[in-house]
Amino acid sequence: MFSLKLTTIINVAFISLCILCTSFFYIETCYIRHQRDKAYQEISKLNVEVATQNESIENWKKEADNLQKKIEVAEVKARKEMNDDIEKYNQSIKENVSNDCPSAIRWAALKAEELYK
Repeated sequence: MFSLKLTTIINVAFISLCILCTSFFYIETCYIRHQRDKAYQEISKLNVEVATQNESIENWKKEADNLQKKIEVAEVKARKEMNDDIEKYNQSIKENVSNDCPSAIRWAALKAEELYK
């Protein structure tokens, strides 16, 4: 009878220990799941931020490309205008100028006005 009580006490103690360990592991599992869910939420927020930043970068790249194209067009236009101006000046240098001083002054004044328009 004594051994039956001792065996029963040991079995009850073992079962209680198993229940206690199971409860501890369940609580620990719940805590880990909660931490995992929080981490997933944080990752989701960070993914949204990264996507937004990537979109901004793409927009900046497009804007930079557009500005580069405008710069290239402006450079071509400026080069053409400069070449046209140089051609005008070269043409005016090649013109025959009168030896008469008043006529030469009038010609120079008219050319200056024409060239600086």
